[in-house]
Amino acid sequence: HGVVDLSERLTLREFAGVIAHSRLMVCNDSAPMHVAACEGVPTVAVFGPSKSVETAPYGDIHTVVEKDFPCRYSCDEAACHHRRHHACMLDISVQDVFDALKKKEELQLKSKPAIM
Repeated sequence: HGVVDLSERLTLREFAGVIAHSRLMVCNDSAPMHVAACEGVPTVAVFGPSKSVETAPYGDIHTVVEKDFPCRYSCDEAACHHRRHHACMLDISVQDVFDALKKKEELQLKSKPAIM
C-alpha cells in the first residue's frame, strides 16, 4: 500500500474524517493526535519536550514514544543543555516508533477474534 500525500488538499473537517476512518495514527503531540483520540483511533504519539503526562491521549489503545531527559520539560529555559540539538526528539529513533507499532499490532491481534 502506497503513501498518499493529502497535505494542502483537505479541509479541516475532511482531514478529521480521514483520521476517523483510519485503523492507526502515528503522529507527534499535535491536533491530529487529539482528533484520533477523540475518534477512538489507536495512536502512537511521539513526544519531545512537551509533557505527555498532561497532554497524551488517555487509554490503553494509545502509546507514547518519548525519551526521558532531566531538562525535557524546561526546553525554553536555561536548564536545558540540549536545546540547540533537540536531543529529546532526535534520540527517538525510527526503531523506537517501529517497536511501538509492532507491540500495538500484537495487542490488536490478540484482542480480535479469529475468523475462519
